[in-house]
Amino acid sequence: MQVEENAGPDEGAIATGVSSPEPEGIVPVVPKRSRAERREQAVVDALRTLMRDLYLEKFGKAPAREKQIPLALHMTLRASEEWQLDVSPSMRDQIGAALEDAEAECNLYTPGHVYDFYTEQAGSAASVPPSALSVFKGFNSMGVPQWQDLSQMFLDAGDERISDLYAKPPRVLAALQYGKELTTEQLSTFGKSSKTYAVLAQVVAGYFMLPADAQHPQQERRLALTFQVVESRDPARHVKLHLNVLSYLPWERLQELFADGWEPGIGRACQLVRHELMNLEKKVNHLRHEGRLIDASRALKRIPAVMRQLVVSLERTDRQARRRTQHSEERRKERPTHKALEDARCATPQQLFFDIKSDAWIACGDHGRAHVFSLDGKHVTSFILKPDSIAFRVRTNRWRDMTPEEISTFQQHLAQSL
Repeated sequence: MQVEENAGPDEGAIATGVSSPEPEGIVPVVPKRSRAERREQAVVDALRTLMRDLYLEKFGKAPAREKQIPLALHMTLRASEEWQLDVSPSMRDQIGAALEDAEAECNLYTPGHVYDFYTEQAGSAASVPPSALSVFKGFNSMGVPQWQDLSQMFLDAGDERISDLYAKPPRVLAALQYGKELTTEQLSTFGKSSKTYAVLAQVVAGYFMLPADAQHPQQERRLALTFQVVESRDPARHVKLHLNVLSYLPWERLQELFADGWEPGIGRACQLVRHELMNLEKKVNHLRHEGRLIDASRALKRIPAVMRQLVVSLERTDRQARRRTQHSEERRKERPTHKALEDARCATPQQLFFDIKSDAWIACGDHGRAHVFSLDGKHVTSFILKPDSIAFRVRTNRWRDMTPEEISTFQQHLAQSL
């Protein structure tokens, strides 16, 4: 069958939806777009490129193909002012915040552990200090937590106080470190900009003395601690701020020590920091909800000041404890109770008195020592007297010499107490 020269398109092609080949030399006609459509496409292309570059900059790799990232941009058009467009916060800040929220794994914060970006878990062997003297050093290039001895950290920092760590007992030293210092080696591909576990600031401190363990007398009693302010995300993509205390001891054991009254100054200092973080967390989420990302970022910059106060609190508490210990030792010397029985047994009749006002035996020893005993011979207290104090007490009828019978009774009580 012959086909007419001016025949229409092949009916089979129409039926199957396949167009006949264009005659050679004829260019397909592309629908012409309006200027508004062309400009819209240019904006979309520019935004897509900006988002791609920001994502790669922050995370170092493309997201999974099925991943969808919701994005809402805030901007204001001022048509009466020559169509001025205000984008605040900047497009980069708005997109960056949305990407961080979308990429953050939720609820992966675990107390007492640092998140391991290489294994993508908080329970790896690297997530806790390897020794009692270790503090957090930072992440390596692959996002694995690194640790070092506290003394080495102060040595590397050139801190002249390092000798205090070797005092008997060691003095507590504390130092503030900013979050950026801990991620300098970390690659974007392994969590450098991630909000799954972002350390905003930390304080390393030590050495604290653990209670003696009779079952393990050779066990290391010195303990270094790392206090981290960690930013994470909850399932609703809200900012969460945590104070994470890292130590070689299991988290539960550390909490037991605090509950038993060990180092109460640490507990008080941490309580103040957590209170500040709770208020700051509420403020940041409120500002983010209102689209005030710059103000939210500025609010978070208060965290180093909060942690700087923690440094002051930890070192001040240690100094106060030392003063109390020194004062107790001085009082112990002023009240030489350890010499009471010895002085009483060796006292001559001229050194034994009866306290008329309090009905108590008094036994004096060398160097002004005086010891008070109840009538049944039990030691009550001891103190130091000035040279003329005994004569003054006798002269004012506060004390009198013991009678021979009283001396005999007193010595009998002392013998029973041996």
